[in-house]
Amino acid sequence: MTGTEVAVIGAGNVGCALAAHLTLRGIDVRLCNRSGARLQDIRHSGGITVTGAVGGVASISLLTTEVAEAVQDADVVAVTVPT
Repeated sequence: MTGTEVAVIGAGNVGCALAAHLTLRGIDVRLCNRSGARLQDIRHSGGITVTGAVGGVASISLLTTEVAEAVQDADVVAVTVPT
């Protein structure tokens, strides 16, 4: 999937886990969340830290509050928001 661009909409537990996992596998990920504060925490930390079967710090290529910016030219869009 090298060269694949994925937009993850929602930076909760599922969205962050997915974004981090994909990023650590070399996939370009754009993470979008309606709350800029959540994204600011990720930006300030330098990425999303994950541990377990997959571990590391995932530096997400784009953090945005704008859905249009996240999905522009994305190959895959994952919506990870509460129902």
